[in-house]
Amino acid sequence: MARVTIADIARRANVSTSAVSYALNDRPGVGEATRRDILAIAESMGWRPNRAARSLQAARANAVGLIFRRDKDSAEETSSFLLRFLDGVESELSEHDIVLVVHAVPDHAAEIEVYRRWYAESRVDGVILINPVVDDLRLPAVVKLGMPAVVVGDVRGHSPLPAVWTDDTEAATLAVEHLIGLGHRRIARVGGHVELLHTRIRKAAFSKALAAARLGGDLNVDNATEEDAERVTRRLLARKSPPTAILYEGDTMAMRALVTLRELGVSVPKDLSVMVWDDSPLCRLAYPSLTALRRDAFMYGRLVAAHLVTRLSGQAVTDRRGTVAEIQVRDSTGPAPVTVRDRKSGRQKDAGAGIR
Repeated sequence: MARVTIADIARRANVSTSAVSYALNDRPGVGEATRRDILAIAESMGWRPNRAARSLQAARANAVGLIFRRDKDSAEETSSFLLRFLDGVESELSEHDIVLVVHAVPDHAAEIEVYRRWYAESRVDGVILINPVVDDLRLPAVVKLGMPAVVVGDVRGHSPLPAVWTDDTEAATLAVEHLIGLGHRRIARVGGHVELLHTRIRKAAFSKALAAARLGGDLNVDNATEEDAERVTRRLLARKSPPTAILYEGDTMAMRALVTLRELGVSVPKDLSVMVWDDSPLCRLAYPSLTALRRDAFMYGRLVAAHLVTRLSGQAVTDRRGTVAEIQVRDSTGPAPVTVRDRKSGRQKDAGAGIR
């Protein structure tokens, strides 16, 4: 008689093979009623576990998974920072003969389902979670699975999963202090998705640094995409008191802004200073070259991978700090502009990036 397979049970129970695997292996992923039905059907069909397959499942997969969100109409997530980060992860893992499995999904619900499938099928030994959000449902889901994981981001106090983080508060403060040191008093920030934990940290730190210097103004713009750069830049410069410096979240966003500024006749950095959060080859190739906050993305990836490898070896790991941000000063930032009246009086007062 032919051996009864998981696929046979799935057809009889009218469920997916993944659901049958979860039930037979006593793993999360199916409801208790469904689990009981599947087990009863398996028993009635005379199913017996394949010992050879179980033996293979017990062995290490020698693979680590990493999932990122990518909307079908957007390639924002595949930034140069992420590519360099992935290069660092793969570099570290290859030294331990571990394969990096990269997967793209449209949302967090799909991501959680992939984790469940990977765990049920022993596809990977552990995972790297990137871009944590506020009240991130992925974190408790991975904890419940018992899957070894490391989070890339500052989730200290929010999750029992170990994290490798960079100090976004320190970096934001560094950027503001650099621009204030050049005489700027109206500084704008164009940030990314506000649901992202690092965006909230950066926004709060930016506002705090301005407040510490007794500067204010509603110049925080969130939920901006690459495509929004032109519209947001025009809107900021159309203000009655426009900024004299703008800090953009990403390199491609800043590149689009430079094109818009040239169209408007705004000289960088004479009329307006431009700064970028993450350094990249684009920042060096831009005209003028872009001043940027630099984190060693390659080394960051290696540190994260090494932390997970240690966890997979059975050792306990805790949160650790990753790379430290520094400023790469280039041609796009300079002294704040002054008005003709201020030049005559000898006082340096911010004039704003006026559109001629």
